Amino acid sequence: MAIKSTKFNALATFLMLASAASDTTAASITDCLAMARGYYQQLYCEVKAKGEGQQLPAFYQFKRNNEQTQWLLLKRPAERAGIALRKPANKVRQRALAINRPEPLPAGPHPTPAHGSTSTGASNCLLTGEQIRCGDRVYALQRNKHNRNLHPQALSADNTLELPPFKGAIDNERDVRDYLYRAYALYLDKMRSIGLGGITTSFGNFSYLFYDYHAKGLNFNQRFANLFRYLKKDKATLPISDKAADTRQLTLADCAPLADQYFVCEHQGKNLLFSR
Repeated sequence: MAIKSTKFNALATFLMLASAASDTTAASITDCLAMARGYYQQLYCEVKAKGEGQQLPAFYQFKRNNEQTQWLLLKRPAERAGIALRKPANKVRQRALAINRPEPLPAGPHPTPAHGSTSTGASNCLLTGEQIRCGDRVYALQRNKHNRNLHPQALSADNTLELPPFKGAIDNERDVRDYLYRAYALYLDKMRSIGLGGITTSFGNFSYLFYDYHAKGLNFNQRFANLFRYLKKDKATLPISDKAADTRQLTLADCAPLADQYFVCEHQGKNLLFSR
């Protein structure tokens, strides 16, 4: 499956696109990170989680500012919280990648495609309510899970998010896309492991963060590892809704297969995840 560059909405991070939580409150770091796009918006969530964001504007107001203003707003609260804050980089073109929707296959017999980072056989799939069926493969819509339904060690220090290192060329889109497919699939695995399959970031936002961190000289892997620790702490102490997302207006045109394990769908400002 090909991926094309797009102008681009952990977490997402994470993480992430807007979650079901209100954009005006961002009550928990999980909800906040689900709405965050870019480094400074994620730092806003971290500062709030450390209890040093009382003087910050509401998140929906904060994200309307440019990076220079966001940095100025965060500077002192981040210092009080003991969070290192990078200055805005020189103006660079922000990038993101998007997973292309698969083209319908022509009529007649087809050769079996070679196995790759992403699946290509989505043309014969059917979306029915909270399931996507592709022959004998069934992908179910993922919901958040209460802690009692998790593995006993899911929220322990042993459960970490360790994304693989990027060894390609940052200006080679194929290198980046191949890496991000693998890293994003691992991110989704880990979000499900802590019961947050219903609040994930889109692939587009995930890739945006990859480019944004690189432009600021930040370690993409370490940032996500840190954010995953915040999410586990948040999940251990705060209740979360396990209500399924509304899929009544969702179509397969909103979705793309990923790594044989998932379908990811962008719908009404949210990222919906279906898994085998």
